[in-house]
Amino acid sequence: MKPLTTLVAVLVLFVFIISFSLSQANAEQEIDSKNLSGLESTHSPQLESEKKALPEFKSEDKNQRPLSHTKFSSLQVPFIKNEGQVDDIVYYANTFAGTVFVTKGGLTYSIPTENLKAADMQFDLEKNSGLSAPISVAVIREEFVTTKNLQPSPHQRSKTAVNYFAGKEENWRTNISTFDSVDLGEVFPNVDVRLKAHGNNVEKIFEVKPGGNPDYIRMAFEGINGLGVSDTGKLLIETDLGTISMSKPVAYQYIDGVKRLIDVSYEVGSNSYGFLVNEYDPNVPLVIDPLLASTFVGGSSQEIGIFISLDSSGNVFVTGQTTSSDFPTTSAVYDENQNNNRDVFVSKISNDLSGLSASTFLGGTNFDTASSLSLDSADNVFVTGRTGSSDFPTTTNAYDQILDDFREGYVSKLSNDLSTLSASTFLGGSSSETGRSLSLDSADNVFVTGETLSSDFPTTAGSFDQNYGGRGDVFVSKLSNDLSTLSSSTFIGGSEFEFGLSLFLDSTNNVFVTGRTTSFSFPTTAGSFDQNYGGSGDVFVSKLSNDLSTLSSSTFIGGSRNERGSSVSLDSADNVFVVGGTSSSDFPTTSGSFDQNHGGSFDVFVSKLSNDLSTLSASTFLGGSSSETGRSLSLDSADNVFVTGQTVSSNFPTTAGA
Repeated sequence: MKPLTTLVAVLVLFVFIISFSLSQANAEQEIDSKNLSGLESTHSPQLESEKKALPEFKSEDKNQRPLSHTKFSSLQVPFIKNEGQVDDIVYYANTFAGTVFVTKGGLTYSIPTENLKAADMQFDLEKNSGLSAPISVAVIREEFVTTKNLQPSPHQRSKTAVNYFAGKEENWRTNISTFDSVDLGEVFPNVDVRLKAHGNNVEKIFEVKPGGNPDYIRMAFEGINGLGVSDTGKLLIETDLGTISMSKPVAYQYIDGVKRLIDVSYEVGSNSYGFLVNEYDPNVPLVIDPLLASTFVGGSSQEIGIFISLDSSGNVFVTGQTTSSDFPTTSAVYDENQNNNRDVFVSKISNDLSGLSASTFLGGTNFDTASSLSLDSADNVFVTGRTGSSDFPTTTNAYDQILDDFREGYVSKLSNDLSTLSASTFLGGSSSETGRSLSLDSADNVFVTGETLSSDFPTTAGSFDQNYGGRGDVFVSKLSNDLSTLSSSTFIGGSEFEFGLSLFLDSTNNVFVTGRTTSFSFPTTAGSFDQNYGGSGDVFVSKLSNDLSTLSSSTFIGGSRNERGSSVSLDSADNVFVVGGTSSSDFPTTSGSFDQNHGGSFDVFVSKLSNDLSTLSASTFLGGSSSETGRSLSLDSADNVFVTGQTVSSNFPTTAGA
């Protein structure tokens, strides 16, 4: 029985999901990933069947579950009534992929994506630093070509609780009114329109009543370069960032209680579209239902909240960043990093994935991002990331309530229902920091890792290293559960750049950190697997005592070129698993592993080390002939290893039935 020898199942979407078997007995276990197909919510499978695809994860392993975009695409997202928090609009919906604003003049979509041209130029930067590609935002306005005035009104109050912890406490808003849909009324003669928002799309439902005519329907865009129709009938909306698709329309009538599908297609002009409808019964209401999908065709869309945890009842918590609710004033493409147009969101989803229970937005007047989420034993929710907002919400008695630089780490604690910001603190020095990963020990102390450029980043007496080592160091910090006390804090680094990207604790509360180093002098320990820096950037894995006073063991993993460790986790025997990316054909693999041959310019690696980091027990490549990178890793209750990441290889290894 050889570890990391079997590829059990894999699904390639925007991310891939794999499972490695640790024994022959588990090799026959397949993930029911058929339910993950389809990205457009109206036409995707029922969520009840989708939950069968969720493996059973160990209760102590709460960080960053592998869960696909598709599970969120069908999730209904509420519309929020403007109660003073946003100017110039009536309703808006913050989906996981962008924001739609409903005004009396039409609809405005604010859709973020990686700037593909910039991403190409900065591919090396991403590999070298662990930073994501630049984010840009496409702002598109869609108008109803009609003489009628829109009269948006809410329909069916939503059960989703929405809260805003934005800026100072006097500006915080909780339990904002939300609705499942918005009626626009009779927009065209005898044609009513209703809007629904879902996980990654917006649905416009046109109802042509008797006496109406689908030919009356005409929609026009601002902020686009052109329109077209694909071979599969999708509407293609050309923008400076790429092509956004609108799903092939569906039309139907209920005749004698039976749903009858009607042939329908798009009819397009240079910047407007309508519908060509085949024969139908004009005496019965006709429904036409297209979706605006958030996906950019031919390029990578911005990842939605990929930082996922479960509470003790199995509810799913997601965090990430979204375009802020500030209404964009122009129809254009802009650089989100320059326009500071990001807020953190934290969402709670029912354990059967059927409903969005609550969604909270966290931020200030500048950019705010989230990198990691975890829960304590009482199911309170902790989030870390970075902020450039001096008015990022902090709480009385928090460890640090003052932003020292334009970019600083933060840690925030929310109640399980997301209605209360229980504690929130900055974490940083006089230069720049990012909180990358967060976890809690058995006593509910909070551990955070990331990177800092501050020589005065707060460290504590007796910690492993209180001296800033170079051009950028890893930090590991331990805070009390109420975030009032920095119990211990240390640097880890050499004379060059380091990035702390993931943190996890073993069963005895030792702290494991992985990331990337470019320092020959990065601290390693005697007896560790590899004490020699191998290339232009290596993975590191370091083990610290719970009080951060001792570097118990530390090792490089790498070949002669570039590596990055993205995620670390442990199995039930406290073996250490690391995933990331490598461009080294001589990256260390082990005999009998799944793939010992480097396949492309950048491959995923998955490696297993002993708890003392002295032995590389198993190690494999995973990839096709182009580029891949591994983003996150987790283990289920049977110690199968699940990896998520990105691939652009058409021959990335997949399995039958996936």
